[in-house]
Amino acid sequence: MVENGVLAALQRIEESLYLVHQRLERIESFHQEWRAKRLQPAKKETRRGKNCTISEVVRRLHKAQNDPTNKYDAQTSVSSPHNTKVTTSLVQKVSLSYPNVDPETIVACCKTYFETVRRSFKSQDESLEERRKRRVAAAKKQRKRRLYNARSSVVRGAEKALWKSAHMELMSEEEDAILDGKPVWVVRPPPRSRELTALCGVLQQRLEADKKYAASHHQRVTLDAACF
Repeated sequence: MVENGVLAALQRIEESLYLVHQRLERIESFHQEWRAKRLQPAKKETRRGKNCTISEVVRRLHKAQNDPTNKYDAQTSVSSPHNTKVTTSLVQKVSLSYPNVDPETIVACCKTYFETVRRSFKSQDESLEERRKRRVAAAKKQRKRRLYNARSSVVRGAEKALWKSAHMELMSEEEDAILDGKPVWVVRPPPRSRELTALCGVLQQRLEADKKYAASHHQRVTLDAACF
């Protein structure tokens, strides 16, 4: 009886140890997976951060290219056929000097540098567009000022009372255009009273009757017969 009880107790202990062993194996497996994920380097940031030398080599090689066909096209994606060809060429050249560096690391540096090229292109493109807008706005403002001064010089008698309500911003915009192969100004009037619009028309006719004025100014093409 005692011997049977001891055997049963030993069997229960063995079963408990087996369950503990299984749990420990699962814990060890989970711990290994966790460490592998934690220690795995990031594809872009970590690789680039630990390979500043490779990043600098990529930058210098790309800048040294004089042929546009061997440089990144910032207007397309990094995976475009042209940019893929440029990346492949850079990887091959870097690998000749650094044969022990993982090609995937070089590719990551190339892609990161492409983003730098793309940001620079967008910044320059936006700057050019802003400068163009400022030039256009300045030209429109200058034309309004000249138009106001020219019309003011031909105001007569009773017209002066109404003309006192006029100012530069109430003059029409004159935008450059081409009509029948000739440069013209397209007239775009601002909101203003009918009386002032009519007076502007009279003053403009006086100006254009002067051959010297007409010879130094483009033909004005109005969008509406009443626009001056």
